[in-house]
Amino acid sequence: MIQPRFYKKNGEFVHKHHWCWSEKTEKLKIFVCEPFPWVMFCHLFLLHNITFIMVTQQYTVEYTNNKHAYLKVLSDWSFLIRVPYRLKHDTFLVQDLLQRWKILQKKIPDRVQVMSDSHVSIWWESIDRAMLSQQYPQYSIQQILQQKLAEYAQPLVYAFASQLWKKVYGFWVNNVRRKWGSCTHDDRIMLNQSLIHFPKKYTDYVIIHECCHLVHKNHSQTFRNLVQKLCPEYKTIKKEMKGFHL
Repeated sequence: MIQPRFYKKNGEFVHKHHWCWSEKTEKLKIFVCEPFPWVMFCHLFLLHNITFIMVTQQYTVEYTNNKHAYLKVLSDWSFLIRVPYRLKHDTFLVQDLLQRWKILQKKIPDRVQVMSDSHVSIWWESIDRAMLSQQYPQYSIQQILQQKLAEYAQPLVYAFASQLWKKVYGFWVNNVRRKWGSCTHDDRIMLNQSLIHFPKKYTDYVIIHECCHLVHKNHSQTFRNLVQKLCPEYKTIKKEMKGFHL
């Protein structure tokens, strides 16, 4: 997060703003600090590609062209509050969102560090990265993690598929951000590389979950009953995985 800077003028602190252009969203983001004299930039509100971002120590308030206001938890467990320009003077709305932020803040799980410059977690065991590089000099750390996960998971995928009288037409491990695994419409299963960092029971659950999609391409009660049959403690495991950071 870009933090606003200050400089002194006539003995008072004055805002020094930052801006950046986002190639992905094609928007100009102006980072300012609260409180902020909005009159100075009111003539810029008409430009659709400009986004003002209020930066504070604990959360970010972003004024955009969105229709609705909402609060979002970011990947680093900070919070983003997005408010439409037309509601920027609605103090009650912002206070209501901040109250929700305080409630959500209490529910944030402790973030587990699964990788550092010196060590990496493999099946919940801290392994020296230098040692891994010496053992597999021809591979990167990411390739090593993917290979180790595949060596463990692939036999289980085909075993559970066979138990369900189904066939898997493809299996691979990928480094994705938003899901632990997937089962395509043509019965190919993907697992998230991040599973390698945690105990094996979570990988087992994800494998069972995706293999059950070979039978039911939905999350109906029939699907959940099948998952529970193969993994009786799946509700507990699923709840625990909500605290993991992808």
